[in-house]
Amino acid sequence: MKPPIRYLAIGDSLTVGVGGSIFSTGFIGPYATVTTDTLRIPVQTHLLAKSGRTSGELYSALKTLPTQWLTTCSLVTITAGSNDMLRAARTYMITKDEKVLKEALSQIIHQLKKMITFLYSFQPTHPPLIRIANLYNPWPHDNVFNTWVVACNSALLSLETPRIAVADVYAQFEGNIPHYLSFDDLHPNDAGYRAMAYAFYKEGYEGLKTQ
Repeated sequence: MKPPIRYLAIGDSLTVGVGGSIFSTGFIGPYATVTTDTLRIPVQTHLLAKSGRTSGELYSALKTLPTQWLTTCSLVTITAGSNDMLRAARTYMITKDEKVLKEALSQIIHQLKKMITFLYSFQPTHPPLIRIANLYNPWPHDNVFNTWVVACNSALLSLETPRIAVADVYAQFEGNIPHYLSFDDLHPNDAGYRAMAYAFYKEGYEGLKTQ
C-alpha cells in the first residue's frame, strides 16, 4: 500500500464542521474520501482549526504546528476570512461605514499570503498543494455585504498559482442558501459541507506530491 497523503486542514468553524449533524465530519470527511477514491491513496488528516478564529489568529496558530506536519504535508485546505468579514459586518451595521469591510478584506489577503509563505518555507522545492475556500454569503439579500463578499472572493483569485487554487464555495451556495445552511442560518448543514467538499475536489490534484 502506498504511504498516505498527509492532508492539513487549516481553518475556523467551517473546518471544525460547526452546523453539521452529530456524526458529521464537515467537509473534511467527504473531501478526504473523494481524494482517496480518486487517487487510490489513503489520506491521513490533521486539523488545525478552531471556531471563531480570524485570519490573523489562524496564522498565529499555524506557527505553533509541529514541524513534522509542516515538512511532510502534501495537501492543504484553508477556510479563513469569514470571521473577519462577520466582525466587520457587525461594526458596519452600527456605523454604516464601509471602511471596516475594506480593512477586513485587506487583512484577509495579507494573512493568507503570510500563511502561504510560511507553509512554503518548509518545503521550498516541492511545496504542498493549497486549496483556499472563498466565502459564501449567508445573507444574500444584504446587497452591501454581498458586494464585499464578492470583492473578497475576487481578491482571493490574486493568490492563485499552479499550486494554489481558490475553491468556489460561493458558486456552490449561490441559489442554495436555504438548503445548505444549518439551523443557525450561518454555518453549513451536512448538504452544505458536501457542497464545500465538492468545491475543493473540483480544483483537482495536479502536481500532488506522493511518496
